Amino acid sequence: MSTGSFPTLASAWISAHAADQVLLALLPLLLTVSGADATTVSLVVAAHSAAWLIVSLPVGAYADALPRRQIMRAGAIAIIAGATTGAGAMAMGRASAAVLGLVSFLVAAGVVMIVLSAFALLPRFIARPDLARSNAVLEFGRALTCVIAPLVVAYLVARGASVVAFGLALLGGIAALLATAQLPAEPPATSAALPMMQAIREGAAFVAREPLLRAIALCAIAWNSA
Repeated sequence: MSTGSFPTLASAWISAHAADQVLLALLPLLLTVSGADATTVSLVVAAHSAAWLIVSLPVGAYADALPRRQIMRAGAIAIIAGATTGAGAMAMGRASAAVLGLVSFLVAAGVVMIVLSAFALLPRFIARPDLARSNAVLEFGRALTCVIAPLVVAYLVARGASVVAFGLALLGGIAALLATAQLPAEPPATSAALPMMQAIREGAAFVAREPLLRAIALCAIAWNSA
């Protein structure tokens, strides 16, 4: 694989995050406007966080044993499915909290699959001395979506154009799918996948042994808890 594949990988990454941030801003606003209480809003947002917890474990365990491009493709399809479900429910007047919770989970699950697979693929595209700069590009793209998406969504919701926001998320999923289709095929895995629980245990033990990884993991736990 060549470094020329990095822009394609970055496109999939940023498109997926854009879809995710649009819906993460949109769903609580829709519920609030419809008169939902704080508990309902928090449950829908929790569905988003639950996807990171539930989906990241199997994807992280198998990302090195399964074709990452296929995992990313599945993630893009999940984003498309979530955005389409939300747009359809909104258009038919059936955007209940349960439906929006499902939408939240599907889109977040798709982002998890793309993000973890992209991290696993990155060393194949980029030489080690350039990894830090490449990671900075990916994170800068993600940060931009975090800033821009809420502004756009608020504008659309204020004008009664929530369906358009779902459309933007759908476009993000489609863009991610098109980008993943352009990634080069990977060589077959050299080792069989470990059983999921064994892979999780070994991964957790490895993180616990490495000071830098341990610090990163603790920061991630604290940040997500906050």
